[in-house]
Amino acid sequence: MQVVALSLRLRSVVKRALGYSFVRFLVVGGSSYLLVTSLTITMYEFFDFSERISAACGLFTAFCVNFLSIRFFVFSSTSPPVTQIGKFATASLSFRLCEFAGFSIFFGLGLHYILALTIPMVMGTICKYFFYRKFVFN
Repeated sequence: MQVVALSLRLRSVVKRALGYSFVRFLVVGGSSYLLVTSLTITMYEFFDFSERISAACGLFTAFCVNFLSIRFFVFSSTSPPVTQIGKFATASLSFRLCEFAGFSIFFGLGLHYILALTIPMVMGTICKYFFYRKFVFN
């Protein structure tokens, strides 16, 4: 019983602190991950693009899809999109460059290209939620 009560209290604290927007952000992030990895795998395995070109194309595609998903589905923002797109583009480009740098480092260290892509994307997703919530879609 104590475990259940603790679990319910913890869930309540997380829900108050983050709301459902974090869950929706994880859904968008998961979808984005599937988009990036499937595009990267397809370009590399079936069309003979390099791992780096494939990953870069996947990350760029996710950027385009994510703005609309995050703006309308996650944060339900009503602010003018013109101001948000600039902030989002700058933040996303910075995060994507960090993710690509992380991918390049891990891949250069010999990790499989999918694992090298996954590690920085997971780390970036958590950081992006808090950054977007505070600075872009507030």
